Amino acid sequence: MATSHLAAETLALAVSHHLSGRLDEALQAIDNAATAAPVMPELTLAKAQILLDQGKTALAAVEFRKFLNDNNSHAVAHHNLAICLKIAGDLAGAKSHFGAAHTLDPRLLQSCLGQASCLLYLNQPEKALGLFEQILSQNSSHAEALLGKAAAMEMLGIQHFEAHDVERAAVYFEQCIPLRPSWLEAHLNLAICQLQLNHLDAAQSSFQSALQIDPKHAGPVRGLASIALRTGRLEEALELHQHLAESGGATPEVFYNLGLLLQNAGRLRDAAQCYERSASLRPNFVEALLNLGHVLRELGEEEHADVVWQDAVRADPAIAVSYFGG
Repeated sequence: MATSHLAAETLALAVSHHLSGRLDEALQAIDNAATAAPVMPELTLAKAQILLDQGKTALAAVEFRKFLNDNNSHAVAHHNLAICLKIAGDLAGAKSHFGAAHTLDPRLLQSCLGQASCLLYLNQPEKALGLFEQILSQNSSHAEALLGKAAAMEMLGIQHFEAHDVERAAVYFEQCIPLRPSWLEAHLNLAICQLQLNHLDAAQSSFQSALQIDPKHAGPVRGLASIALRTGRLEEALELHQHLAESGGATPEVFYNLGLLLQNAGRLRDAAQCYERSASLRPNFVEALLNLGHVLRELGEEEHADVVWQDAVRADPAIAVSYFGG
């Protein structure tokens, strides 16, 4: 009885210090009580919470574990231990304890959110999506759950895209955009899927939406340049490719396509420079070397052209058969 009375007094004193922000004094009161009698579970829990509030998450985790050893049905202790573990990078452990907290008390939406967040980091977006939707079924305007659902859909889109299921990927990207309308990557990824599916009008619209979000981003401009080239709008394609080359957003493909456009426009010297730039960015870019050779021939630089063609043949011997007939 005396031990219980001491624990109650100590807990009251620790709570008083805690509420007034005197965290060190609160901890000292608990530690003093521990020297006089066995520590009661309530004091262990209080100590863990104070350590967590101080940002001493590793020490807090030790105390939460001690408490849960004999009080495993305490939802808040599981939740707070999960926070400590997540900060420490133990995502699997954090997921487990967030899940335990939410199972014990389904009202703890933050535990459900924490579990879903860990699942995203563990690259399990489908399971995470189910939890985010569970939260949104109870609170349709839950901002963090909406963002999490969008992130899960984005990840699922990427997974399907990488598995060459482009059509399904596009569905996920399209569904996540209303959840985060200003998410540049979602618009870009949707546009890339639409481009691969040859839905050029839709891709153009998605690239334009991305460009409105970030006018300085090279990705949407590359997409629009590619569409202009594929649809035969050569003047527009030339303008967009030149913009990319001048703004530092050019890839080997962009310089190669610009070379094609300049060659078509009769600007051979400029075309040659673009093919050279393309080949310098991607060594053994056979198509760029071959076209550079052709342009150099037209410019009367036959010896230089032969050297370039020899480089192309060394890069891919089969090119001799397809281009030179031997």
